[in-house]
Amino acid sequence: YEAYVELADVVLEQGRTEEAVDLLEEARLKFPERTEASFELGRMLMGLGRVDDARPYLEEVLAKAPGSEIAQQAAVLLDSA
Repeated sequence: YEAYVELADVVLEQGRTEEAVDLLEEARLKFPERTEASFELGRMLMGLGRVDDARPYLEEVLAKAPGSEIAQQAAVLLDSA
């Protein structure tokens, strides 16, 4: 999982946004138990200004891990949208 996130960050820095998003989507599918994958995808999409695309992933974090630190972070991102 972590390798996907790190690679997505590198690819994003290179300006290859769709490839970065694809990597995080793949991580989310390969590691469905990792709520962080949905969070990272939502966070990246928010950073790209794609609020409507990010919302379902961040809401998924809230549903899967209510009360957790990562859910609090997702809520902050959603509130800032």
